[in-house]
Amino acid sequence: MQQPRAASDKRSATSGGSGRLTAALGLMTALGSLSIHMIVPALPSIAAKLRIDQADVQLTIGLYLVAIALGQLGWGPLTDRFGRRPAMLWSLALFCTGSAICGLAPSIGWLLAGRIIQALGSSGTLVASRAMIADLAVPGQAIGGLATLATISLISPAIAPGIGGVLVEAGSWRTVFGLLFVTGIAVLGAAFRRFPETARSTGGSAAPWRTYAALLGTARFMGVTIGAAAWTAMMYHFLAASPFLLSAVYRLSPSQSGLFYLGVSGFMIGGSLLVRRMRRSAAVMLKGAVAIMALGIVLLVAAAGGLIAGLPALLIPMAACALASGICVPCALALAQESSPRAVATASSLFGALQMLTAALVASTLSHRFDHGPALMLSIAALALVGCLCFLPVLAERTEED
Repeated sequence: MQQPRAASDKRSATSGGSGRLTAALGLMTALGSLSIHMIVPALPSIAAKLRIDQADVQLTIGLYLVAIALGQLGWGPLTDRFGRRPAMLWSLALFCTGSAICGLAPSIGWLLAGRIIQALGSSGTLVASRAMIADLAVPGQAIGGLATLATISLISPAIAPGIGGVLVEAGSWRTVFGLLFVTGIAVLGAAFRRFPETARSTGGSAAPWRTYAALLGTARFMGVTIGAAAWTAMMYHFLAASPFLLSAVYRLSPSQSGLFYLGVSGFMIGGSLLVRRMRRSAAVMLKGAVAIMALGIVLLVAAAGGLIAGLPALLIPMAACALASGICVPCALALAQESSPRAVATASSLFGALQMLTAALVASTLSHRFDHGPALMLSIAALALVGCLCFLPVLAERTEED
């Protein structure tokens, strides 16, 4: 085992500056989200300038999501073995390289290659940031810092499309990647100067697949991971399938639909903020989330049965589901990390990869089949129920331990 590069740096980080470091880590994790949502307004322009069809340009989103999910599986063991600081710096360098390739891309092939490199860099910042939060916290108390990361990650999608739209109108689609490159360089410079090594020890297992296999065989880890994936899939499914319902059934204009989604997002952000302010254990907060989600399930079934009419039939249940989901993510991640205290980054990476891949697969499968009325509400309720059923055995086990 190698000892961390600067134990004194870590002690200084955990004293007065830990809050600032946590906020900085949150901004770094937001790079991945910004890279997804900032280019959405630029997609028509990219298709026109590169003379490609809509399906090809949408690969810039799809491949990015796959790469950022799978990339976490590689960065987890590397972060445990070589330390958080090297992983953070190299992942930021990859992000900047990918952004530069995208901005200069002469064809869709180069653009997709740049997006994959950019996503691999973003996945590294996710893994390293979550591991650093766990390092800086008292064992079992990482939930507050993880809630901060979740809050910033939820806020960034709300502002990113607007920024991207302004950049496209003021310049071109390449301007979006130019800003991402400049931002990445600035963050890389700040990280190089100020970010300490926080790992208690480095030189992790040379056989990461053994750690992954052990985690996959751990009931507690799989319970919180699949539960979180089910609730994330529920929200993805809702976002993908509900636009038709809002426009065709409730007759909302695009701007009104935007306000509807902003309201739902507000409950998710509120949930993650609540986790930080309540300062309770992850298990206690997750129990509260399950109770709130149970209420959401009852309301969804009632709405599907016609007991709640009009727009409130969708808004009220989804407000409860979004609030529970906002509470869930930092709590479930904290419990997943506790399942492997000697390989926190590896546990975080497997949690993130399974969460994103499961959510994307389930949402893409369901959204085409259950996209209106009672069918949508019942499918959302079913995913919510799966998450609850996964969490309950873990929470019962924690109650017995306490």
